[in-house]
Amino acid sequence: GKIDYDPTPEIKSELIDVADFAALARSPVHTDFKSGLIDHKVDKEMPGRIIKQLNALAAAFIAMNRAEGGITAKQPLSKLQLRTLYRCAYDSIPLMRREVLRLLAKHREGITTAGAATALDLPTDSAKKYLYQVNAIGVCTRRKHGGKQGDKWIMSCPAGSSPETS
Repeated sequence: GKIDYDPTPEIKSELIDVADFAALARSPVHTDFKSGLIDHKVDKEMPGRIIKQLNALAAAFIAMNRAEGGITAKQPLSKLQLRTLYRCAYDSIPLMRREVLRLLAKHREGITTAGAATALDLPTDSAKKYLYQVNAIGVCTRRKHGGKQGDKWIMSCPAGSSPETS
């Protein structure tokens, strides 16, 4: 008969959340060719392909665990294997956007444009460009701050998504 390598419903639900966040975070942001400014809101990427890939990797881990005898019906994946699945989804996000997400997650109280530029080792205008992208996809809010430090940027996860920031 067929051997079932499906993750538990709880793990499937978690992988859907991770895939949903990764799809949102890597969604394209359309900018004006000349100015580089965002010219319209994002069309969110759908998470279906990411979910399929994560489920296939999870099934492979479950098969390996069964072969080694290190699996239970309740916990078919180790914590390391789950983190690896999250990392696969997270690594599908473009590098600089990923770096901005990591920075925002580290500074949950918010960070100024100048602070982000310093932390990312980028010119302020470049950092601002990436912060605007993350704002356009709805993963952070911008608070008008003024002064030399620029605006304040605060991470805010949309409903149904959860970032993995390690």
